[in-house]
Amino acid sequence: MELIAEFLKGAFAREDLWGLFAAAALIALGLYLRFNSSGKSEETGGATGSKFESVAERMDTFDKRLARVESDIEHLPTREEFHEMELTVARLDQRVMAIDRNTESTSRAVGRIEDFLISMKGKGG
Repeated sequence: MELIAEFLKGAFAREDLWGLFAAAALIALGLYLRFNSSGKSEETGGATGSKFESVAERMDTFDKRLARVESDIEHLPTREEFHEMELTVARLDQRVMAIDRNTESTSRAVGRIEDFLISMKGKGG
């Protein structure tokens, strides 16, 4: 039981997520085989063979979907990378706010210069 608990604990880590999907697929396959093949006689061997083929096809489909999910997960940023991006965005936000304050003070200074030049022109200068 401890082995299963450790496996499930490790399966939630990003790198071991495929293990969780594989375990779920194996459990589903086991339950399917358990409930659909119990109590059947040898006479239905052909029908059972086609069921196994159907299950094999479904497992192939699950394998393909699992490979696609693994590929998608590989390209996602890790928790540390995402945190680093958050910090970078925060630093950029601070810089933009500083530039905004600088622009406002420059705008006020230009306004004062314009007012001075207009008043000097009015005095005949």
